[in-house]
Amino acid sequence: MSHAYQLLIADEQLREDADFLSCIQAEGFRLSFVADQKEILAKLVEGDVDLIVLDCKLEAEFTFLASLRSLYPRKVLPIMVSTSFARSEGAVRALALGADDVLFIDSEPGLNAARVKSLMENKRTMDALVQQEVRYEMAATGSRDGLFDWDLPKDTVYFSDNWKTMLGIAFSQDPRKKEDWFNLVHEDDSHLLKAKLAVHINGVTPFFECQFRILHGMGHYIWVMCRGQCERNEDHVATRMVGTLTDLTNRSLHDKRTGLPFRDYLMERLNQAMAECQLQEETHFAILLQES
Repeated sequence: MSHAYQLLIADEQLREDADFLSCIQAEGFRLSFVADQKEILAKLVEGDVDLIVLDCKLEAEFTFLASLRSLYPRKVLPIMVSTSFARSEGAVRALALGADDVLFIDSEPGLNAARVKSLMENKRTMDALVQQEVRYEMAATGSRDGLFDWDLPKDTVYFSDNWKTMLGIAFSQDPRKKEDWFNLVHEDDSHLLKAKLAVHINGVTPFFECQFRILHGMGHYIWVMCRGQCERNEDHVATRMVGTLTDLTNRSLHDKRTGLPFRDYLMERLNQAMAECQLQEETHFAILLQES
């Protein structure tokens, strides 16, 4: 574990539960204890808190929970409340106010530790996603490239403002489906684009890269380069694809005197043809060289 996540406990009874604390420390988490709300806020200001366990019995403690949740979203700060089975109505109220989970102090210490571990794992995953999204946004904002983020199971796509600007799409429009992208691609390039996407999503290629023409909002086509990569689950099934779109308008793809494609463009088309063959076994292609 590269980062030892810290659990902040604001419950006197849990502080004295040696079995629970032993289970938590066995998972590699750091422990910190506070006595009141003032100390909680001081720890939060220091910034070294990954999860809080609050004791919610009094009205002021419920109010404090609601205030914490308004200041810190779930993805930033998970909050658990500790209570007993006899005060389950308080647990229901705490969950309604924004708590993520409940620790029942009269439950098995190992079970409570497992609940903490589950929230910590969620926190770790969320932190990684946030960092990744920040990197993607910085990369896209720092250049003129557009950004897309495709949720494959839901089949929804996020297109950045740079993407929309590049294609002359009004900001009032909100494309969310892959068809909103594919329907703009030139008919001569559409099949190859889909073929290259398919071979990458299916795990045949480690990266996706494709040049194609796409319709601009002003009615003309522009050449673009699209690059991306899939995230995969433990079964190696693609669940998400993130990438960029680069405008190639100012990059000539053909020799101005002969009208023939440059080497890079030719190689791109050959790679696309090979991608088709990988996707469809019955598909073949050949290269014809003619000397002049």
